[in-house]
Amino acid sequence: MNQIDEKKLIEKAKQKYEKHKWLNIYVKKNAFLPYEKSFFHKIIADSKKPLHHKNYILYIHEDYLTISSNSFIFEPIKVTLHDKLWVELQCVFNLKSESEDITLSQDDDNEPI
Repeated sequence: MNQIDEKKLIEKAKQKYEKHKWLNIYVKKNAFLPYEKSFFHKIIADSKKPLHHKNYILYIHEDYLTISSNSFIFEPIKVTLHDKLWVELQCVFNLKSESEDITLSQDDDNEPI
């Protein structure tokens, strides 16, 4: 992937995945990873048979993002934001909608939402 394409993907991803909103996302049917080392490999693999774990909840904070799920047991992932992560979000997920689940905003850990 060249630098121009990467910059366009980053811009698109930042517009598509807004900060400080709970977003319903799903794994694309043709999801791929442009980079070799990524924790998204496991998410893509689990989206296929037999598990079909496709639906996730994304929250983008200022400096990191959190991915979790309400539909199956999944330990939330917290990752520091960087350019490659924005590209991976664009290549792996599609946006369903903004979540209206009120329980998400009632987070009881010590980290600010």
